[in-house]
Amino acid sequence: KHFALWARVRYGVALCRAALSLNLDAHVLRARTRAQLRACLAAVRGVAEKAAGSEPLYWVVFNGCVHLYRLCLPLLRRELCALAIEPLAWACLCMEALVPLLQPRFIPWRLQLYSALCRCYEASGDAQGAAQAVAHGLAQFTRLRGLERFDPTPAEPRVRELLDHGVRAMQALDIKYRLVTGSIPPGDLPKALDALQDADDAERLRVLVRCAAPLS
Repeated sequence: KHFALWARVRYGVALCRAALSLNLDAHVLRARTRAQLRACLAAVRGVAEKAAGSEPLYWVVFNGCVHLYRLCLPLLRRELCALAIEPLAWACLCMEALVPLLQPRFIPWRLQLYSALCRCYEASGDAQGAAQAVAHGLAQFTRLRGLERFDPTPAEPRVRELLDHGVRAMQALDIKYRLVTGSIPPGDLPKALDALQDADDAERLRVLVRCAAPLS
């Protein structure tokens, strides 16, 4: 109980400090603002790390990941995105570290984290880093879906839908970054799209749009 209160206070202090800095420098043009954001990111991560060893405190870790993502939003531009890579990668790994955070209801959030991380890698010129992050995420989502299928109690349709969507979305990102890094020749794209599990034509079209999306 005392730790939960302490965590809320520490999160609140970090978020308020970040908000004050961004109110004066919304585009993060000054070195001082960047330093303040890095300090706030470190403070939030420090709180989440203290909770990461206790499953009952999974919600503290989850809130920490949400706060990290929001603090990174002002950094999601080509000239600043490298500063967001480490906190976003750490948040992705945190969402895999505690069993309660592996619940299918967290899949859309985990996809959002992975997508932001990959865009940061890509915009900073490290497409290989994006490809490795996607490969890791795809393996995690595939493993989670496999474990669910071994459960003697059949999953509800909504749960199966979330799991399948998670795998397909990560497969789409995987195709994109394998194209970018050259591990899939452009001529083999139709074959790669055919490998998308249970995807209809509309979903394959969305993948093509993602593959062609310019850097932000």
